[in-house]
Amino acid sequence: MRAKILIVDDEELFLDSLGEALSNNEYKIFKASRGKDAIDGFKKLKPDVVILDVRLPDANGFEILGWLRQHPDFGKLPIVMVTAETEAEDVLQGLRGGADGYIFKPFQAEALIQCIRKVLNIS
Repeated sequence: MRAKILIVDDEELFLDSLGEALSNNEYKIFKASRGKDAIDGFKKLKPDVVILDVRLPDANGFEILGWLRQHPDFGKLPIVMVTAETEAEDVLQGLRGGADGYIFKPFQAEALIQCIRKVLNIS
């Protein structure tokens, strides 16, 4: 069975290119560009992994991360932050908040694929 990945990012070009890179690796890709759409997506799709940006037009990715970690259905959901927020305090906020990975934009698609494989325990 293909892993379901929900990509949450407000940059349409990023959503499309990342979705294409990951779908080539036989993941089932879903996209959300707003925090509200992401929360609806968590509930409806029950993804296996979430790729989450920090800056969204209607939400903060760190707040969504906190909501997921407190939610009884999503507390253990693997979450990889993929963001341009590269300050040490941002990285620490993401990791202390429960992110399973933190990758800086821009990045190599292969680095993200390897991170996803790791959080899904795929060798």
